[in-house]
Amino acid sequence: MKAIWKALWLVLFPLVFVPQVFAADVVINEFLANPSETPESNFEWIELYNKTGSSIDISGWKLDDLEGAGSDIYVVPPGTTIGANGFVIFESSITDVLLNNDGDEKVRFLKPDNTEEDSYSFSS
Repeated sequence: MKAIWKALWLVLFPLVFVPQVFAADVVINEFLANPSETPESNFEWIELYNKTGSSIDISGWKLDDLEGAGSDIYVVPPGTTIGANGFVIFESSITDVLLNNDGDEKVRFLKPDNTEEDSYSFSS
C-alpha cells in the first residue's frame, strides 16, 4: 500500500508543485516586421509578455512565422524565463525568424508540441 501512495505522490507532485505555462499566460505583446529604415529583415523582433505574477520558464517553446514558410522555427533555449509581469524580446538576428513581407504575414508563439499558443496576422 505504501508503494502505491509513493508512486501516486511521484506522479502528482510535478502537477501540483512545479510551475507550468498555461494557456494565455505568455502572449505575443508586440512585434516589428519589415522595418522601413532598412531593406534587411534582420532588425525585426518579437516581444513576449508574461501576464502572471510569477516567473515562467519558456524553454522549448517556439517562435515562427506562417507554418511552412521560409524561416526555420526558433526553439527557445533552455533556462529562458520571463519574470513576473515581464517581457522578453527575440531579435531576428538571433532567432533567424523572418516575418516575411510577401504573403505569409503572421507571427506565432508555439508550445513545445508545435500547437499554437498565440498568433497575430498582419498585412504588408
